Amino acid sequence: MFAVLHIADFALLAVLRIEPAASTPTCRAAALFIGRGKQSVVGAVNTAARHAGVEPGMTSPQAVARCPTLRIRTPSPAAQTEANALLFAVAFSLSPTIEDTGPGICTIDLRGVDIRKIESGARTAITTLAHQSLPATAGLARTPLLGLYAARAATSFLQVTDEATFLQPLPLATAEPTAELAGILANWGLHTLGDLLRLPRDEIIRRFGAAGLALWQRACGGEPRPLRPVIPSLNFSATMEFEEPLETLEPLLFILRRFLDRLALELT
Repeated sequence: MFAVLHIADFALLAVLRIEPAASTPTCRAAALFIGRGKQSVVGAVNTAARHAGVEPGMTSPQAVARCPTLRIRTPSPAAQTEANALLFAVAFSLSPTIEDTGPGICTIDLRGVDIRKIESGARTAITTLAHQSLPATAGLARTPLLGLYAARAATSFLQVTDEATFLQPLPLATAEPTAELAGILANWGLHTLGDLLRLPRDEIIRRFGAAGLALWQRACGGEPRPLRPVIPSLNFSATMEFEEPLETLEPLLFILRRFLDRLALELT
């Protein structure tokens, strides 16, 4: 069994959580912009921005027109590094074997873990991350890919027990078809994983070759695989450079508290 911790809009939330206002990260609309000036585009939004009509891909003038009070943020590698370290520390509370699968995605190998404690452990992990202004979801499934699908579909925690029933209604985009394949399958009237999986597997492979086989395997949720484990550091430290000087003590104390919370988790 594998568990996946997933933090949506990770790059934006990583930036917001190091601001003193992060205790209520979704109360004010915020968006992460990629690029510079008027040519920059929205890369991620929080819930409040989404409700205000701001969507990824919009230009900065379009986004501000939709939401004049929008908080504009840019990516911060230092903030993402710190948020990743926190995510790993929480994941290590579930198992000694975890993988850095992608930004805001951590896959956990649950072999040897008491099955009776997995759900409570995953829910505790979600609560811990939420208290650190990183709202996360968790998925539990037979394969890492199914666990990721479950985490993305979950409102909090979701365990996949009936794979066919779970996969059937998921959008076809879940399996990440190429643009060419997506267009062809849409013309065929296929919109969900269930639609695809009802077709003969051999026919998909005959028509689309290796790309079709890979898509079919992803649509089925993949297979168990060895993880690329994160090696826990023997050094416990936290650093961050500020683009602008700090003029008051409050933001410094806030970030030091974030550091201490994360270091305490790592030591635990």
